[in-house]
Amino acid sequence: MRPSITLLDTVRQMQLRQDWMHDFLIAEGNQPLPFVGHAHLGMPIEEVVAIMRDALDLEPNWAAHEPNWEDALNKLFGAVERSGILVMVRGLVATIRIDFLTRTNFGASR
Repeated sequence: MRPSITLLDTVRQMQLRQDWMHDFLIAEGNQPLPFVGHAHLGMPIEEVVAIMRDALDLEPNWAAHEPNWEDALNKLFGAVERSGILVMVRGLVATIRIDFLTRTNFGASR
């Protein structure tokens, strides 16, 4: 099963934005983020999680202390942005209409 046109369009739009931001940050004199490249495929998942949590300045089980998933997601977005990572949220992507992505867009059968 092939990915849907909606998914492919979303990925293309995000890649264009990512490329633009990359070029912009280099032109502005920004340096690579210090935590990029610290993890590798052979590392235990616990070590990778610790690196990510450290970079985001989050405590273990931080989401459990949030009143609901929306607050947890907003806290995560804030932590990610403060660390210097570009956060892209798909709503309207270069069009007026909203295209909802479903599991079938990714080739999932269920």
